Amino acid sequence: MKESLRINTAIVFLKVGVLAVFVGVGLWQIHPSYWTPFIPPHEGGFRYGIPGIFRAASIIFFAYVGFEAVSTASSEARNPRRDIPAGIILSLLICTAVYMIVAAVLIGVVPWKLLDVADPLAVAVNAMHQSWLAFFVKIGAVIGLCSVLFGLLYAQSRIFFAMAEDGLLMPLFCTLHPRFCTPWVGTILLGVVVAIATATLPIDIIGDLVSLGTATAFGIVCFTVIWIRNTAPDFPRTFSVPGGGFTVKGLWIGYVPLLGILFCLIMAAPLFVDMIFALFSGTVPATLLAIYCACGWASYRFYGRKHSRLGQERAARSA
Repeated sequence: MKESLRINTAIVFLKVGVLAVFVGVGLWQIHPSYWTPFIPPHEGGFRYGIPGIFRAASIIFFAYVGFEAVSTASSEARNPRRDIPAGIILSLLICTAVYMIVAAVLIGVVPWKLLDVADPLAVAVNAMHQSWLAFFVKIGAVIGLCSVLFGLLYAQSRIFFAMAEDGLLMPLFCTLHPRFCTPWVGTILLGVVVAIATATLPIDIIGDLVSLGTATAFGIVCFTVIWIRNTAPDFPRTFSVPGGGFTVKGLWIGYVPLLGILFCLIMAAPLFVDMIFALFSGTVPATLLAIYCACGWASYRFYGRKHSRLGQERAARSA
């Protein structure tokens, strides 16, 4: 973990450094006229305008899954009660500010209609006519993706590890390496599946499915907070929900979890609408979503429900 942390930290510093250089050079080549209109006129559906903002937000929502990855490191943190909330909140504030600054410079350097490409930063750098910066940005972007992959695969492997320890998944996902003490088998299997999916599926479908999965997962976590608070009120809690809550007919509902569910639904709504319209032109996104949900249900129904350690303990207590 320490070796991986050093490598990831170096990559993150490189990535942030590239963005800082881009912003520093781009500030001198901004055309304020490119910011007008700041919100392009609506052209129907989710194309531009206010609906377009929500559609774009739903597409990039998966970028925030990295903050959830911080919580998966709780078992490997020295002081999780202090470090995990601080890490999530500070990284949210810093990254949101970076996103906004880079986006403002980006659409100030290049007209926004030219940025609907896979490498918008490269397009902007080419427009600045800075060949050295173009090479620097492109290399930094490629290397920076490694930190994203590392963070996401690390988080998912630890989630599978926790689920396997409880019996919800097969024991191989919590099998530790004899030397490095990491869940190496589950990590390798996860990497292979991710590699196959990214090599065979179109990037727009992957983006929509990942964003939809992220919004769904966040919403379920918020719902689980409310559920456990009502079904196990005396359960020891290391982390507390800020803001408190209210009670409706004896049912406790937290303000923050409720708002989390609401905003996850708002983020997922454009994806659902587009997926429904896509059924008339092709069934690939809806089919993949159905397969995804069916695999999750089957995994719990035929394996996790029978082998869950927590479920077995509750059954024994009730008996």
